[in-house]
Amino acid sequence: MYVRTRHLQRVALGLGLLVLMLALAACSGGHEVVYSCTGTATEVSVRYTDADGASVEETVSLPWQVSLSFRANSFDLELNAENNTDQGDLSCEIRVDGDSIASVAGEESISISGSYAKQGNTVSQNVSTRFTNRETAAEPETPPEASLPPASSRIEIRNFNEVAICALHFRETNLDDPPPWSQNLAADEPIPGGETRQFPLALPGEYDFKAEDCEGNILGFLVGADLPADAYIEIYRTADSEQLTVVNQSSEDLCGLYVGLGDTLVDMLTGGRPIAAGSSMRIVLPAGPLWNLRVESCNGNINTLTGLQMPSGQNMDWTITDETLAAGGEVPAMDAKAIVLEVINATATPLCEVYLNAASRGAWGTNRVPEGEPIQPSGSLFIRNIPVDIYNLKVVDCEGNIVAWSLNTEYDRLVEQYGLALSYTVDGEPNVAILNHSSLPICGVAIRPTGTETWLPNLLNTDQTIESGEELRLYIPAL
Repeated sequence: MYVRTRHLQRVALGLGLLVLMLALAACSGGHEVVYSCTGTATEVSVRYTDADGASVEETVSLPWQVSLSFRANSFDLELNAENNTDQGDLSCEIRVDGDSIASVAGEESISISGSYAKQGNTVSQNVSTRFTNRETAAEPETPPEASLPPASSRIEIRNFNEVAICALHFRETNLDDPPPWSQNLAADEPIPGGETRQFPLALPGEYDFKAEDCEGNILGFLVGADLPADAYIEIYRTADSEQLTVVNQSSEDLCGLYVGLGDTLVDMLTGGRPIAAGSSMRIVLPAGPLWNLRVESCNGNINTLTGLQMPSGQNMDWTITDETLAAGGEVPAMDAKAIVLEVINATATPLCEVYLNAASRGAWGTNRVPEGEPIQPSGSLFIRNIPVDIYNLKVVDCEGNIVAWSLNTEYDRLVEQYGLALSYTVDGEPNVAILNHSSLPICGVAIRPTGTETWLPNLLNTDQTIESGEELRLYIPAL
């Protein structure tokens, strides 16, 4: 996304006794676990995990409760309850040593599952809850909308995208208590790709802003933008931007998607429009910053992603499953574990061949430039999903001249220095010509810097020769 505004840590015996004493203390302890359910349902099937880890099933009347003694300091907990009738409701809870671990209410069924651990005075727990209610006739839902200040001025939205902008939402910035997004200003007037529209907005002012395509994907957004009286906003092509696709493979709808650069995350979903189970949504996230994200299911289960850095020119997926939602809390940032290399043509001639292959393989491999689509002057080629390794690189123009090469380059060192997004600029011209005046074809061309004893790899492809009477022109950089 490109958005621009104007303005812009005899002793051995003692230690052994200490360890033994601690182990005995742990074994002599215990935790009281209470499973309970209340409600108006007349018959309920419950299933819970006992102190031995076995699953126990019962048919009970409400209120119901069972108390168990768990001797371990860490254990799994599970309570499932199902209403055997089509009336009434139920509410269930798990308590450990008198403290509530989780509770949930529902009409048809509920589920509480997770783990509990205690080390000294430190307690850790990871619990998720689910519930289902009886289906009722859906009522028309009106998403909450923020009231924007009365506007006598207008803001210009310039859509440089290839797709139409079908939704524009503003709201006054309040990071402590963000209001809902405004109504869709473009509901009656979408902005086709390549066109500009003006919309009423009180300026100057500090606003959050987001633009969506007609499928609900977020093409661009601003948070805390101080817009002057003559402000305009430009939305650039998604093809030129990095996009994160949130893929919802869970069985729950996602009602919240929050994005930010620090502790403050801003909601990106407009009320009443979740990411449905089995669907996905794209959001433009520029490369460079470390993004923090959180999704929240409509049942209240969450999954967060911290420290995500989008590789330049590369799109990524964030897949949400029932397992990740059940795990809850924070997961480490995705590691692309792959390089994106941009080959930039700074010469005056088109480039028809780019070879990049691990040095250990010996051969040059396949041409990375699509057939019939040379890299034009000032253009570039992105090579994605490159594992970290030692590589040979060769660039050939459309006349067969070798205009650039890089041999035995340690990309792990480059990644440590510059990150996963790398670039290679081709700006040399052939300055050496090899003329074959012999009667035999030449099958190899190798270079050895003066003062060294090791020849660099063959610059010719496996099936390439310089026939009698032919020449090969190549670029050799000054040392």
